Amino acid sequence: KYYRAELKMILSIYPSMLWNEMIAEYVRKKYKKILSVPYSVGNFIFSADFAQGGSIEELSQMRVPMPNKEAVYEGDMKEIAEKVFHAHNITQDMLELKDTDKFRLKGTRRRVFFFPEDVTMSEPEADEINEGRLKMKVTFRIPSGCYATMLIKRIAGEAPVEDNILRTNEIKNQGD
Repeated sequence: KYYRAELKMILSIYPSMLWNEMIAEYVRKKYKKILSVPYSVGNFIFSADFAQGGSIEELSQMRVPMPNKEAVYEGDMKEIAEKVFHAHNITQDMLELKDTDKFRLKGTRRRVFFFPEDVTMSEPEADEINEGRLKMKVTFRIPSGCYATMLIKRIAGEAPVEDNILRTNEIKNQGD
């Protein structure tokens, strides 16, 4: 038997993956230089060239709703959401939980971009746990609801910057 919080987490995994794909497509569309970082079901896509995409203030205000039946997407995000849903052979109406009285997928609006404050980094030093590797201490403040893991992945640059040619398998194979 799952507890309520665990069940909510399990039910949010698929919409979170769809949201990540939507944002990846947005970044590919808006920016020429991108950074792709693999994760378990695709790639996180980051801009490597914020200068061309608008002001930092404008970008930090951008929020996109989590996919669910009632989510409303506008402009570029409407087209991108439809493309991602099509790639998964679903419609937005299918994102309704049926036969559940207690749960529904909420249309929480997540930040697309965030910019950390008060960032400090120590000098690299020997890592006593991973022999032959270096470690650094990084401190920062980020807005509520943002994921520190994403910031660390972006700072670490876990993949090379390439021209805008990368696609997740679902999006790349859509035209086949």
